[in-house]
Amino acid sequence: MRAFMAGQQAHAYALAGEKTNALTSLREAERSVNQAESQLGTFGGFSSATLAYSTAEVRHALGDTKGSVESVHDHFRLRDSTDMQRSKLIFSSLLAEGQLEIGHMEAECSTWTSVLDDYPDIHSGRIDEQVKRIPSLLSPYRGNPLARQTSEKAISLIRK
Repeated sequence: MRAFMAGQQAHAYALAGEKTNALTSLREAERSVNQAESQLGTFGGFSSATLAYSTAEVRHALGDTKGSVESVHDHFRLRDSTDMQRSKLIFSSLLAEGQLEIGHMEAECSTWTSVLDDYPDIHSGRIDEQVKRIPSLLSPYRGNPLARQTSEKAISLIRK
């Protein structure tokens, strides 16, 4: 519970621009996860993978998009294979947006393609909204065949 609360607090501080408090809360979340993992299990599923995602949120809110992308990669590396497909698509969507922000368009298109491959099987308003954003995010790159193909695939799958 402490890890969850500290992670949420870190994100809130980061959104408010309070970098020192955000990093302090993130360290508290890390200590709490380490302590919980050394016991029988983690509380409420807040694990090292969840901490990596919280770290990604904090880094992004503090303007460290590259670090945020690295932390999302850590999240996927640390995920348990039984984690829900829905959360995988949500986190992958955030990863794709971060990859585009730092100029890694080919990686972003690859990540979005992976999301779009699994999208028809998932029913989630949040993922629907993320998929609807793909064409507008890629519109400046329509001259690139990979971006155009990814955008067109998203358009064909968008739920009305």
